[in-house]
Amino acid sequence: MRKLVMLTTGQSPRQDWAADLEAVLPPGTQLVQAGVLDGMTIREVEALDFAPGDNVIVTKMQDSNEVRIPEHHARALVIKKLTELENAGFDIIYLACTWDFKLNPGKALIICPQKILAGILPALARDKTLGLCVPDERQIKAASERWGPYAGRLVLSSCNPYQLDDDARAAAEKFNSEKVDLVLLDCMGFTKEAGDFFRKITGKPVLVPRILVNRILAELL
Repeated sequence: MRKLVMLTTGQSPRQDWAADLEAVLPPGTQLVQAGVLDGMTIREVEALDFAPGDNVIVTKMQDSNEVRIPEHHARALVIKKLTELENAGFDIIYLACTWDFKLNPGKALIICPQKILAGILPALARDKTLGLCVPDERQIKAASERWGPYAGRLVLSSCNPYQLDDDARAAAEKFNSEKVDLVLLDCMGFTKEAGDFFRKITGKPVLVPRILVNRILAELL
């Protein structure tokens, strides 16, 4: 039986993500879940300090409470957990986050959504206007620097990936008024429903990383 580890930047299990992934995995594939915040209390997570200029990572605890953690702590925790999983013998690890943690190559095959998107966007967004939605407005600067080189022009917005609320509608309507050619929902928290929401308002193609990477994994396994 082939084993696949899904590693989140929050706590496991994430049944919402697991259900989407298990629906497309080949029969006989065992999905193992892990989170970089597993074993930590909410007080310990909230005590993680932000360094000057630190970016923010949006994720969830096991009880579904949303938390924001500093990038430098998230990167250290991701590397620590990846090392543990590799040493445990797992050879395919799905890092369920679109952030670029600038990881060094390891023993396992690490599926990084950010790298997959970086390979796809030049073929789709070159000389086009890309609507880019991130989960927290504090991520806009870093996201602009990361994805800007792949598009002719960027239109940026933010909204909570777990709620299709007024902020999500405002983000979609901004993309519509700015006449974007393509939308990227830059967080693994965005669902198929979120993609459909943005697609309906903008009338444009929408990339939902969770759906895209799940389909690629289904082909790999």
